[in-house]
Formats: sequence, C-alpha cells, structure tokens
Amino acid sequence: MAYNTLTKIGTFGVCQKVGTENFYVSVYVPDKKSMIYRSLHTTILTEATDKVRDLVERGVEGDPIDALAKKPLRTVADVLEFHRPVFEQQASAEFNGIAAGRMTRLMGDNVLQVMVRKDFDGFKNAAMAEGISLSTVARTLTVLRSACKEAVGERRLAVNSVPRIPYYLSKNHVRAAPPKGRPMSPAEIARAIDRLEFLHLLISVVWLANTASRVGAILDATAAQIDVNSV
Repeated sequence: MAYNTLTKIGTFGVCQKVGTENFYVSVYVPDKKSMIYRSLHTTILTEATDKVRDLVERGVEGDPIDALAKKPLRTVADVLEFHRPVFEQQASAEFNGIAAGRMTRLMGDNVLQVMVRKDFDGFKNAAMAEGISLSTVARTLTVLRSACKEAVGERRLAVNSVPRIPYYLSKNHVRAAPPKGRPMSPAEIARAIDRLEFLHLLISVVWLANTASRVGAILDATAAQIDVNSV
C-alpha cells in the first residue's frame, strides 16, 4: 500500500492512501523498525489535520491506535464522567457526585477549550440561585480541576484545552468573612463533652472539635493522623 504524506505535525504525518480519499496518520515506531499507518476515519483534510494535532497536544507518542479508539474529551460533562471512577472511591464521594451532577446539569455541554471567566460566572450565579453557598461553589469547582488534571495525565485532554477555572473563595475571602460567633474555649468544649451521655455523640463531638468542623478534614482524616497514645 502506498501513502502520500501531506504534512507533518510533531512526529506524526497526515497521509492519504493512494487511489482513495481516506486519510491516515503515520508514525515511525522504533520497536517495529517500520512506519505504521492508522486510519483517521475521515475523507476531509481539515478533520484529519485536527485529529493529528490533537494527538500531539495530548502528548501521545508512538502507535496512536489506542488514543484514536478512545472518545476525545471535549466538554465539562466528558471529563467529569471520565473522572467518576476516581472520585467515587474518595472519602468525599457523596459530595463529588452531587458536585459533578450539578456541573453537568448547569454547564455540561460547554466545550472546555473555549470556556472563559463569564462561563464560570454563569455557573456560579445559577448554582447560588438554587441556594448553594459561594464556598460550596468553590469546592464544587475543585472536582472539575481534578478531573481535568487526570484527563491531561492520561493523555485524553490537551493541556492547552484546560480552561482557567477561577477561584471564587480565596484565603483572603475567608479572612474577611464576618465571624460566625465566638470560638468555644477548651474548658467549654470539655464541659460539653462531659455532659454527653451517648457514645456516638461523644465520638462526633470529638471529631468536630479536632477538625474545626471542616467537612473536608473530617472526611479525609486517616488513622495516621490520630495520636492514639493520647486517647
């Protein structure tokens, strides 16, 4: 079989099979000591070029057959679904599932590569209109950041396709927030613990006191963080 190489993008070539309108990607594979050709499943040059450029931007090397067989991750919904097996195994799986569902519903069709600040502002406003706090919006977007990071690491998403996801709640926002009330003193916490009659409440209060009632800290705590010698 003969192929005409029309252009080179990185280590890959965009080729057309002689006598046909079908386009292929070519690459030299040292292990096989030969040039291999994989169908791009298109007869349109611009589509073929875009597919090969996408391989390069995703960091794909060598035989691209597996990368071509996998569905490209383009939208918010795509990367969240790709990330689902990971976040479902995390301690914060329940929150992650709710967050992914909310993002999929409110901006799932958005193409990552072209998203800008106003797209995220629109999501923030829509989520807060449903009664979600700004801090929950900020935490929700951490799930999308993790999903994009994994997709890039697995060569399913190009680095330059990841949008700049804004941070709506910085440390400065937290410091400037009005106080929720006077912190309890150690003596007050001790008296509250002493008055508890049920073991499950005692365990809950001890957890809350030692993690400052931070949901993430409670869910992500590990046995190594517990000083068993002082219990």
